[in-house]
Amino acid sequence: MDNKLIIGFSGVARSGKNTFANLLAFRLERDFDLRVKQYALADKLKLDCEQFLSEKCKMDVWTNDTNVKNCFRDLLVAYGKIQRERTEGRYWTNLIEEQMNKDKDIFDCFFITDIRYAKYPKDEVFWLKELGGLLVHVKQYNKTEESFERIYLSPPNEEEKINDPKLQELADYKVEWPNVSKDFTKLDKYIDNFLRYLDRKSTRLNSSH
Repeated sequence: MDNKLIIGFSGVARSGKNTFANLLAFRLERDFDLRVKQYALADKLKLDCEQFLSEKCKMDVWTNDTNVKNCFRDLLVAYGKIQRERTEGRYWTNLIEEQMNKDKDIFDCFFITDIRYAKYPKDEVFWLKELGGLLVHVKQYNKTEESFERIYLSPPNEEEKINDPKLQELADYKVEWPNVSKDFTKLDKYIDNFLRYLDRKSTRLNSSH
């Protein structure tokens, strides 16, 4: 992946990983004329289970219906865990890397929007670093009206509770931003700050000026 800008995003569920990735991709494409491709490890998991859920359960793995997703969520988690354990965390990253190799002549930047594990010696975060990628950890908070104290989102499950502190410690860049509902213009300064960091860090970004 020589001369490719590779960025992984971590953080607990609903912290804004995809939002940060989308806003950053827009700026890289608009301001630096870079072609960005986004991947999610969870998409490969869904692809693996798509046919089974459709044929056996009459369910769409890509549905946005929360009630339907709750019906098969445990199945996805269990299957994902099986594949992770038998390959020491490499099954899903190998699939993404295979896709990245196919796309490397088309895109300048690769984003992986759901880096979640740092359990095995060559797990997701270590795979990202092997590729020369940067890890961005995103942390979202609300403020209380009384004291303006920051109330951070809690991990929704035990696995995120165990892994998120490890990912935060291993992150190359950490973002703490407020919950702004859908007024994303309030988040521009966080993207600006990261772009300044990236400008110092990445030769790929520098060469596009």
